[in-house]
Amino acid sequence: MGDQEEYLISYANLRSGLFTYQNNFLDENTLEKFYENQYMGVPICLPLGIKYFDYTKANFFTIKKKIFSIKIFETSKLNYIGNKKYFRYGNIFATNVKLKSKFYSKYKFYL
Repeated sequence: MGDQEEYLISYANLRSGLFTYQNNFLDENTLEKFYENQYMGVPICLPLGIKYFDYTKANFFTIKKKIFSIKIFETSKLNYIGNKKYFRYGNIFATNVKLKSKFYSKYKFYL
């Protein structure tokens, strides 16, 4: 499994209803709710450039790493492993993306 495949698996988990507070990749406004309510867990956001998704009609937003780190991981240390993993593709994220049709069978496998 490639590193980017994690996002395909997350997408399948989101769409299946596995998570209580999310059913799709988060947008900037919903991210604020996660900041205010830690019981909701770590938000699942889609970084720019993941090969499984079509970004043609996507809406993009930037996450401020320091704020995210403090609100979600309760640390201001940007070298914390959670931050490194979460932002390994950068801090630009997208909503309103579509799964590319050539990856639908792989998505169904994970679903």
